Amino acid sequence: MKGTKAGIILALLMAVGTAPLAAQVGFFVGGGPTFPTSDYDDYAKTGWMGMAGVGFSLPALPIQIRGEGLYGRNSHDDTSGDRTDLYGGMANVTFSFPLGPVKPYLVGGLGMLNHHYAPGTDGVDSENEWKAVYGGGVGINLSLAVVGLFIEGRYLKRSDTSIIPVMVGIRFGG
Repeated sequence: MKGTKAGIILALLMAVGTAPLAAQVGFFVGGGPTFPTSDYDDYAKTGWMGMAGVGFSLPALPIQIRGEGLYGRNSHDDTSGDRTDLYGGMANVTFSFPLGPVKPYLVGGLGMLNHHYAPGTDGVDSENEWKAVYGGGVGINLSLAVVGLFIEGRYLKRSDTSIIPVMVGIRFGG
């Protein structure tokens, strides 16, 4: 009887030992159009934004914690060549709805974003201003053999600058 119990315990320990108990790490890159909204839409045109980051998937939970860097640009409506460069970083949490290889998800997070005004030919000084940014949105992950594809749309708000970036990208790992 002792041998049977010991065998069962050993088998359970081996099964647990081979289970992925540690967080899975993945990397991602993406980019796409950025649509200005609210007051920012009064002078900024549709622009672009890129992102790169790392995500940590929690074992046995549909949650991922990720950090990302963002960089984007919006030209202005005037003819002097003015533009705004937006760059910074965010910490986000995603909650996935596992439906096989296609996984819709919600994303939300906080960070810091610099609004860098770059004047064109109008002779005005450039300006930099770091402020907190928050945002949330939805996306879809498509898992393939080794990589995954994603598309997501978010609303990002930073005091007087609000945008809706739509990102298409690729994931490697977790």
